[in-house]
Amino acid sequence: MSNSSTNNHFKVIAVTNQKGGVGKTTTTINLSAALVELGKKVLIIDLDPQGNASTGLGIDYEQRNLTVYDVLLAEAAISSAILPTSMEGLDIVPSTVDLSSADIELIKTSNHSTALSRALVEDKTLAGNYDFIFVDCPPSLSLLTINAMVVSDSVLIPLQSEFFALEGLSQLMLSVREVRKSVNTGLRFEGVVLTMFDRRNNLSQQVEKDARENLGELVFKTVIPRNVRVSEAPSHSVPVLTYEPRSRGAQAYRRLAKEFLKNNKNTASRNALIKNDLNAVALNWENYSQINHHFSHLIEKELPATNQMASGRCWGFAGLNLMRLEVVKKLNLNNFEFSQNYFMFWDKLEKANYFLENIIKTRDHAYDSR
Repeated sequence: MSNSSTNNHFKVIAVTNQKGGVGKTTTTINLSAALVELGKKVLIIDLDPQGNASTGLGIDYEQRNLTVYDVLLAEAAISSAILPTSMEGLDIVPSTVDLSSADIELIKTSNHSTALSRALVEDKTLAGNYDFIFVDCPPSLSLLTINAMVVSDSVLIPLQSEFFALEGLSQLMLSVREVRKSVNTGLRFEGVVLTMFDRRNNLSQQVEKDARENLGELVFKTVIPRNVRVSEAPSHSVPVLTYEPRSRGAQAYRRLAKEFLKNNKNTASRNALIKNDLNAVALNWENYSQINHHFSHLIEKELPATNQMASGRCWGFAGLNLMRLEVVKKLNLNNFEFSQNYFMFWDKLEKANYFLENIIKTRDHAYDSR
């Protein structure tokens, strides 16, 4: 049940990634602020029990008399919980630590996955007041995140440009697919935003390369750089666009906002550029993730013993590739028809090599340091 089906005039976007510290709240706040600068009216729903979006926008704890927790439990209308921020045109539904118990409370109800949808549908005063509603999700695939996906038109995924950034993305994509199949058939990917990007760092460039090769046009062209002003802004309770308007971080979020609006204006043409349908992408990631999961366990089991590693012995990539192939043989992935797609899938498997190389180097270094 997305917002589209309720004939409201706003678009709802869930900002989510089950990994913590990837820039979800930072992106929610600053993309919203950049859109307000461009004349849009934006509401943020703080669905994270940590309440960082609320704090980052200057909402004192004493002001949070009604929160998203009350809204989810149908104890308050969503409009009654909305608070203005210091930036005109940007409002927020705050949260507190009480939200951490919402999963337990919601599971007792019959509409546990549609509570947020119900709140938006029932509150007619929101229509026409906002252009976009961003839902800042917790760093988990919890019932709160499912509520966000059910109510949303699209999912925006901040992806940190660091080691293991792509880990867990497959599960998130599969969750989106399941929500599409069962509750919200209109749910789409808004895109993936690379955050904390450092062009001087080879690893950041490798993560970008992997993301663009695997997800194509789903990845925004704009990347958000690692910037100290972006990190400092929340402590001053304002977006970085207010705190330091000329900083690299502020300029990046302005570019992201323009690209976001362009994509929403040209939705049909952008969708035509996305070569892989969401289900196909999710299927590739599902199998890729499954094999890497088994492969990781095999590494744990088959790597040389601690004393051998301490003496400098390490498997080369030839050995690793043989191990990987053995895992593939042991898995009965009939739906992927591995034997008929050998070279295509082998190329996907090879993209994990730089992750595996760093794992082994880290372990070798740890044992050598003992």
